[in-house]
Amino acid sequence: MRDLDRLAAAALRETARRKKKLVERDVMARVIEADTRERDR
Repeated sequence: MRDLDRLAAAALRETARRKKKLVERDVMARVIEADTRERDR
């Protein structure tokens, strides 16, 4: 559950930075990819 919360929060932050109101699929994909890269270190 914490993983899901962390990914959702990151996606919401990214969306807010772009001043959008909807988290789009490409934003979620980027967040997941970045998280995967960071965890692989």
